[in-house]
Order: sequence, then structure tokens, then C-alpha cells
Amino acid sequence: MKANLKRKGSVEIYFVLYLAALIFLLPGKDDEIRDEESMEVQSIAREFVLNVEKTTLNCTVTGNPGHYKIFSIDSVNTIFYSGNAQNIVFEFSVEDQSINRNIVLKSDERSSTKYFRIREIGGQSAAEFHWKPPLDEKVNKTYIVNVTATGMIRISNEKQRKINAKTRFSLNVIHLNDETGQSFSTIDSLTASPDIVIDNQAPTGLNQTAVYPVGEVNLRPWAVSLKALASRRWSNQVWVSGINLKKQLKGFPKTEVIQTKENNGGSAIISDFTENTISLSGITPFTGNIKVLVSFIRNADNKEFTTEFNVIPARLSKPLFDPILYPGIEYSIETNLPFLQDKETLAKLTQGSRVVSKTERGKLNFTPQLADTGKRFVLTRLVDNETIDSYNIEVQDFSGPEIVRTWKISENKIRIATRSYGKLRGADNFCKIELSSGKGVVREKFGHDQKDADKFIWLQFFEITVDENFSGVIEFIAVDSRGRKSAVKDYKF
Repeated sequence: MKANLKRKGSVEIYFVLYLAALIFLLPGKDDEIRDEESMEVQSIAREFVLNVEKTTLNCTVTGNPGHYKIFSIDSVNTIFYSGNAQNIVFEFSVEDQSINRNIVLKSDERSSTKYFRIREIGGQSAAEFHWKPPLDEKVNKTYIVNVTATGMIRISNEKQRKINAKTRFSLNVIHLNDETGQSFSTIDSLTASPDIVIDNQAPTGLNQTAVYPVGEVNLRPWAVSLKALASRRWSNQVWVSGINLKKQLKGFPKTEVIQTKENNGGSAIISDFTENTISLSGITPFTGNIKVLVSFIRNADNKEFTTEFNVIPARLSKPLFDPILYPGIEYSIETNLPFLQDKETLAKLTQGSRVVSKTERGKLNFTPQLADTGKRFVLTRLVDNETIDSYNIEVQDFSGPEIVRTWKISENKIRIATRSYGKLRGADNFCKIELSSGKGVVREKFGHDQKDADKFIWLQFFEITVDENFSGVIEFIAVDSRGRKSAVKDYKF
């Protein structure tokens, strides 16, 4: 019997532990918040992408030991990033594959060596990698450069998260024979790698064979979904790796526009292209979207490569603001500037040639001073320094006090409501009641006053009591702290 009880108690304990484990596995509110944050981080991280201008940089060297010299070199590579990350830090790891040695360069440490250095390009979301190989031995070399960009993204006003993106490219040092102009490595050894192709049709110097990377061809638009102002010009760029657009294409890159709504005014053209970029521009549709297709054909095998992106019209709502401002009050102007990936937006408040406040997006704050009374300000919104619209705003002085209501309380008593505005030397501009004719006792009803502190409006209440046997008319006015007076009011008892 005791054995059965013991076994039963063990089963109950395991059952309780099992339930507790299930409860711990259930997602709580914090878990749901973390899941939402994780999804948002992943969404932003997918947009944070690195693109290299060139997948391979070649340096050809001629001469004999002790007298080597660079014949030709592609010495600079540009690395672009896209997305909404901030405080970007680049790290370049240069790996010498012949000796398995790494050299690390960081943009925030301004690190450089005799042969490698990096430079951030302000305002272009990019960094440059510069190199000049050592010329101490007659050996063909390949360096692999691994690039990592680390940045911060804002999840909320209080939370930030770190994300990173990676890419890579290679550096080739190729020694040429002074007599033949060819590499000291045989053509077979060069082409043994699937990443190298020999192009005998390309223009060459010293009759040397040109070496180009082919590998995998990638096309990546700078903006996959581009928002631009409706009926205005847009611009975008496609980065291409794995092919030289100037030397390895059959014909030229082409573009095609697909409209989601007929005759919506959207258009696209190729405005320019380099060895590895295609620049496009056009007019944003006034309704619906357009899909822009970009394609080209590789000459070597007639293979076509295509990418696409969407152009979406952004509506420009009117700004929200008070056309009349008063000194001493801080105002917040909602500029309603849209986020445009390919354009710079700006809202500014000016008085004559003086810019008193400006913002690239969001709200614009302004507190007019007493000296601004009577002046006119202009709110202007610009896109790429082009004025979109402008609005006049005037600074006026506060009005004088007002008697807004008078009513009877008893046979010999009335109540008065007053309204006054602004401040005087930092204090609320309250008012008082003065009798201009007749006799009576004036008393303020403290504790009944009301205020709109944001607009500096003060509402007060007073009572005037006359003698019980008084019969006639009294006159009274409201006087504020600045000495301004209201219109005269009267009351007949």
C-alpha cells in the first residue's frame, strides 16, 4: 500500500513539472514584442546591402627583379551601401592567399598600410578602397578582400539594434613578360579558375591578353521600390557585377516600362552607363505604379540578364501650421515632407534672407520673439533645392483683455467672465476688473480660473456686489498686467 502511494505521489510531481514546463513555453507579452521587433529588424536588415563597383581589380607588372614597375593598375574600388542604417563602420580584411595572412582596415580607426588604405565618401553612402601592391617578387598573386559594414537601426525612440552586411572582391597581381606581353603564368593556369576568362577581342597594350572576371553576373537596383513625387522626375541606378558593361555586351543595355494603369504618365530612360552601373531616370506616374525592366545581353554567349524595380508616386500633403503666431509661444509646424529615396527634401522658415528654422523631414519648431511682432515669415518646402510650395505666416501681438460674459447671481450681485492673453516678463498675463462708474465691491473667484497654457489664454471669473438698496447702472472694464483695457461694459440693477 505504501509503495502505491509513493508511486502516485511521483506521478503527481511529474505532472506538475510538465504543466510548469508548458507554461514557460507559452509566449508572453514580452516574447510577442521581441518577435515583432525581430521581424522589423529582419525587414530592415534585408534592405541593408553592400554592392561593389568592381568584383576584380587587376594590376599588371613589367620589368626584372629590382626594377619592377606597374604597367597598368585598377587601383580604386567603391563600395556602396543601401538601406536605413546609421553610423556605418566599414571593415576591410585583405587576405594574401599565398601566405594565409590577413590585414584588417577599419574606417572608424582611419587605419592604413603602405599598400592598402580606405576612405569614406561623405554624403554618398559609400567607401573607397585604394591599393598598390608590393613589387618585391616576380609572382602572380591574388588577394581576397572581405568587406563588412556595420550600422545601427532604430526600432523605437529608446531601442537600437546593430546589423551588418558583407561582400567581397579580389585583387590580382599579374607579371607580364616584357617580350610577349603575356603573364609569366601560362594561359592554361589563368583559365583553370572558373572566375577568370580571357577576352582576345578586347583592346590591349603591348599585345598582352586582357583578363576579365566573369563568374556570376549580378544586377541590383539601388532602390527596388522607389518613391518619388507624382509627375516629377525620378532617378535610380542599377549596380552590375561579374561583367564589363562597356566591353562585354552585345549592343547596349535596354529598358522597358510596364504601367499598372494605362496612360498614367510614367516613363523611364537609360541616361548613362559605365563599366558596372546603369543610370536611369524618368517621370513618376501621377496614378498607379510603373515597373521598370532593365536588361542586357552578354556578347560571349548571348545570355540575357534582367532586373526590375518599381516607381511609386508619393503624394505631397499640405503642411499643418497656424497662419497667425504670437510671441513667446513655441510652435510645431508639421511639414508633411515625404521620404524620397532619390531626392533631398527640406523645409525652412525664413524672414527676409534670414533662415530661422529648417528641417529635412518631420516637424519644424519655432518660437517667435517679441521683436518679431508684425513681421511676416515664409514657410518653403523644397525637393533637391527646387521650391515645391511656400506659405506666409504672420507674427501678431496678443489681443487686449476681453469681457466675454456677464450674468446675474442675485438681486445685488453679478458674475463676470474675462479672457486675457500672453505673458508679461515670464508671468501669466492675468487681468482685473475695475469700476469706471457706480459703486460696488469687486472680488475675484479664485479657484475657478481656466487656462489654455499652450496658447497662453487665461479665463478668469469675478463678482461685483452692490448695496441691496442700489438701483441704477454700473460700468466696468477689464485691465490686464500690461495695462491694456477691454471695452467698457455696463449692467443695470
